[in-house]
Amino acid sequence: LDEATIRSLAKHVAFFVPLGLAKTLRSWGCDRVTELDWWNSVSFEDKVLLKPTPCQHWSRRGFFDKNKSLWCSWVVEDIQNEPECARFIFLGDSGYCPVFTEVGQRCGPFSLAAIPIGAYEPRWFMKPQHINPE
Repeated sequence: LDEATIRSLAKHVAFFVPLGLAKTLRSWGCDRVTELDWWNSVSFEDKVLLKPTPCQHWSRRGFFDKNKSLWCSWVVEDIQNEPECARFIFLGDSGYCPVFTEVGQRCGPFSLAAIPIGAYEPRWFMKPQHINPE
């Protein structure tokens, strides 16, 4: 999270965040913040359903708060065109993990997936939190 960017958007957008981040965003001037646990969902303007889902990464905002907030991937579902709604999954910054199977079973099938591939070397160090092209 970039504080300057969040502050510049604070009065213009709604924020949907995983558990543990709402307090930080509110302290940066954000009024419309919805904090969600994995598998919970919220409708945005009766157009899309947003659902945070598990993934594999650590979280940290400072020196002494490692894993004090939830890390997640996001499922975004077009609820205007049910039952043929489009579903998009953004895996966020994550290592490959077995929970992706459960996410697919519970929330899929997906019309589109954004899978982050980057910062994956050296593999021995980055494997748990970043997916590689292989």
